[in-house]
Amino acid sequence: VPDINYRGAPPIVMPPLNPPAGCEGKMEQRKDDTEEVVRARLEVYKANAGPVEDYYRAENVLTDFEIKSGIPETMPRLLRVILDIVKGTAAAA
Repeated sequence: VPDINYRGAPPIVMPPLNPPAGCEGKMEQRKDDTEEVVRARLEVYKANAGPVEDYYRAENVLTDFEIKSGIPETMPRLLRVILDIVKGTAAAA
């Protein structure tokens, strides 16, 4: 179960999410799932996503959304944000 605390710019933090009940014994770790490989993946992501994020932020059409927990808790919050954007009632990010 990953515990990501990447102190880059911007920092990326993802606390461990426990697997669903009954899955623990079935989970396997990939051979390339090491800290070094994950850091390299994050650098590639940042290099590729950064310019795209900069463009949409400059166009004022990018919304930041912090994920603080799993899907059941996050999805309702995300849907509210999306609905607010669609309705034109979104608060400034």
